[in-house]
Amino acid sequence: SNPLTIVRHSLYLLSARLGEPAAEELRVLREEVERASRILRRLAEVDESTEESGFDLNRTIGDLARVLDETLCRSRGINLHFQLADGLAPLTQGRDAIRQILLNLVRNAAEALREGGCITVTTQNGINLHGRPYLEIAVADNGPGLPDALLTQLFQPVATAKSEGHAGVGLSIVKNLVEAMGGQVGYRPNPGGGAVFLVLLP
Repeated sequence: SNPLTIVRHSLYLLSARLGEPAAEELRVLREEVERASRILRRLAEVDESTEESGFDLNRTIGDLARVLDETLCRSRGINLHFQLADGLAPLTQGRDAIRQILLNLVRNAAEALREGGCITVTTQNGINLHGRPYLEIAVADNGPGLPDALLTQLFQPVATAKSEGHAGVGLSIVKNLVEAMGGQVGYRPNPGGGAVFLVLLP
């Protein structure tokens, strides 16, 4: 974690030098460095508690929005949109996991799209599955979609179709993170063409 400490201190120095114009971007980058540090600590200390206080899903997504747009989408000529529902119940665990889930899903979608493509991230509440309430995160794109032959092993680490779709080890990570939070992940074709990945969080 020593390199991460150096990066974190450098970001604080940059924040002081650059001031307000770069403050928001640097804040998000500092949070991502701190997230990486927490992951390393959990690997080293397996008994560390993972309990968190309640947090706002939309705010967590909003904090990443500009970084996702500028690093994964805008440079490829891809449009990234957010449609976040109001009044979501707070979540009690998984803030870092949700960041990784969103990063993997948006990156996969961006890699599947050509210039001019579109990715839409939505949140929704009021989902009821087998009598349990869930929040939903959906990442939809208007790309080529996934071939039928890939669907049976979609969330396994051996699945990949980067040349024509967007599957691979990133989806197995998404599945593991979602299931560790007691949630479920799924896929459906986008009616307008493309793919929709759905994450349900209790």
